[in-house]
Amino acid sequence: MTDPNTPDQQHPLLANDDRTNLRRRWIEIEEGFVDDPADAIHRADDLIDNVIDRLRDAFGDRRATLRSQWETLDDATTEQMRGALHNYEQLFMELTELPAPSGWQNRERGGRPTAHGRPTFPPTDDSTQSDSDMGARS
Repeated sequence: MTDPNTPDQQHPLLANDDRTNLRRRWIEIEEGFVDDPADAIHRADDLIDNVIDRLRDAFGDRRATLRSQWETLDDATTEQMRGALHNYEQLFMELTELPAPSGWQNRERGGRPTAHGRPTFPPTDDSTQSDSDMGARS
């Protein structure tokens, strides 16, 4: 059992290789948008679904670790319980303070955020715009 008073090790939720692979896949999706916007949207949705599943698993694993630390503390001291609560607080803060990409804020103000040096396409108010019109925007 891990001592709840031991400072929580900061482990990234996704391994560096996983993050690199996911970013590479995102770039491929962006690059494929011009040739096939509908496919790019489907691939983006699939990728986001995959990332959400990975994060759910990672946070679930972290919670299970925290739970295992205090479930065996039947005769725990107040300090041990304080340490366990502190570890939960760290996880809570991670869950509630995930930053949104700065592009989201720019998009809300009508800006045109860029990702990886390439322009992204802000939402349009014209829902009748054709796929070919969207691909021509740059």
